[in-house]
Amino acid sequence: MGRSNVIHAVNGAMRSAEPCGIERTFFALYLLFIALYSIGFNALMLRENNPYILGDWLINYSGGFVRRGLTGALALIVHDMTGVPLAWVVFAMQVSIFLLFLACVYRLSKGIRWSYLMIAVLLSPATLTFTVMDPYASGLRKEILLFAALAFALCVLLSGRLKDWQLSAMLSLMLVGLALSHEALMIGVPYFFAAVAIQTNSPRRALRICAAPLALGGAAFLAALLRHGDLAVAQTICSSVGGTLGPFVRPGTRLPSNDICSGAIQFLPLSLFQARMMIAPMIRQWGLVRLFCLLAIPTFVPLIGQFALFCRDDRLRFEVGTVLGCALASLPATGLLFYCGLDWGRWIHIQAICLMLMAMLISHRAAVVAGKAGPARSRNPWIHAAASSAVLLYATTWMLPAVGDHGERPGYLDVARTLRHLHLPPPTAPGGPMKLDLH
Repeated sequence: MGRSNVIHAVNGAMRSAEPCGIERTFFALYLLFIALYSIGFNALMLRENNPYILGDWLINYSGGFVRRGLTGALALIVHDMTGVPLAWVVFAMQVSIFLLFLACVYRLSKGIRWSYLMIAVLLSPATLTFTVMDPYASGLRKEILLFAALAFALCVLLSGRLKDWQLSAMLSLMLVGLALSHEALMIGVPYFFAAVAIQTNSPRRALRICAAPLALGGAAFLAALLRHGDLAVAQTICSSVGGTLGPFVRPGTRLPSNDICSGAIQFLPLSLFQARMMIAPMIRQWGLVRLFCLLAIPTFVPLIGQFALFCRDDRLRFEVGTVLGCALASLPATGLLFYCGLDWGRWIHIQAICLMLMAMLISHRAAVVAGKAGPARSRNPWIHAAASSAVLLYATTWMLPAVGDHGERPGYLDVARTLRHLHLPPPTAPGGPMKLDLH
């Protein structure tokens, strides 16, 4: 085979996208696995009253309006109306939002080009399997609110059923809800504008649609920042969820057993400067800068490659430029999260998921522009075997840790080790905490 034929075959393999039902069938099974595994481990964390996976969702307005309090306020309302324990109210909220996100991702997969780069993006440990690879540290955290909102917005945009004012109202509710649930979620706001601009093919129209959502979301964000919370508020919140605010637990320290207030609720009053002074030693001790600079390479290379193909082969420069411009707009806020928080893998994961959703949206545009789902596949079996093997190795042999205190671990081998050494003794009392013995 000549050199030009080899290059043509490789390009064809990278872009192969025949609309074959087998891809979506396997993808549905893959999403089902993610749902069962992630939800199962999240339930165990809630049984332990995990102070981050549960505690962050229970921050509420019992001590007055405060940042991050919307989800906890809603959970308390449901708890008071139904008598269902708070942990399971939060569990129901988390599962519903997570399943909505996965359902929207599956809906978005209809009509995309199943290129090997796109498959690598979808199977990446930094995107959908993030909660599988590191379930103890990641769990169903509040970023699933952003993911579900953005994925749902993309599905609505693709359906084309809403008028501009209706779309603006929907986005307004979404952005205000995100701002009041957790201010860090606002780093994903530029992607909502990118989605509207791409689907309408008009930045001016997108500005008209997004003006009210951006203004209202920005106002809610500023209100949350101004009501940062203090120790008295944290104590009131802790009492409202049945906990007791004990001595401060520094990051990297083993948490007290069954202490719901020793994590997110306890950290609520910390200023940006206080948080930075506390985490700086851990950043150096754990070598987070080097670790996550290395992990950023496998995280973003398939995404960059996919966007490059959209530009080169589909001439979708406006779409790709819009996404990359909005990604750059979100970087300063993302950098602030790196500065004041230890969950560096989570911040990278947020960007990876948002870019994955944008790639799926642009893939729909590519199919429309081409008038078909994609070019014919190369018939060279060796090229396809090599590309399939590369994607398989990429998806299974590494992971993106949520925090990085234990360094990088070997992908699904670590998942197997976790399951092999997981012992679940019966609860200490009916409805009592379940202990996890992980050697």
